[in-house]
Amino acid sequence: MNSTIEKNLKEHNGDIFSWYIETYDFMIQSFAKKEEFNLFKKIFENIKASDEKIFKAIIERNRPNKIIDYYEIIDKSNLKIQSKEDLEIICKILNTVTKNAVMSSFKIDSNEAKKIFLKELEYIKYGILKQK
Repeated sequence: MNSTIEKNLKEHNGDIFSWYIETYDFMIQSFAKKEEFNLFKKIFENIKASDEKIFKAIIERNRPNKIIDYYEIIDKSNLKIQSKEDLEIICKILNTVTKNAVMSSFKIDSNEAKKIFLKELEYIKYGILKQK
């Protein structure tokens, strides 16, 4: 998966939001194909958003490197960041939103879960405060 991270970032000109959408799709496809689908479904249906250790272990099995490890490839020109630490904060937010979306896709209709996920990403991209 690590070479895929780099490849996807380069294909999308370092667009971190496109990368998170692809990651979401990859996780959904990976979980849906596996023989353990019913196990994942039961886990995600009953897991609380705060039970990150279980989810983190599942994700790290598929994606050992963190997105921040590709700092140099990520296009920062359109992000309101001043430092690598700022990007780490953004990645934490996006990780949480993505994690919750993946878990939701097992609790509600997966198409609806993806629509909500994409809308959440749009709010993150453009903010929620009106410009005065």
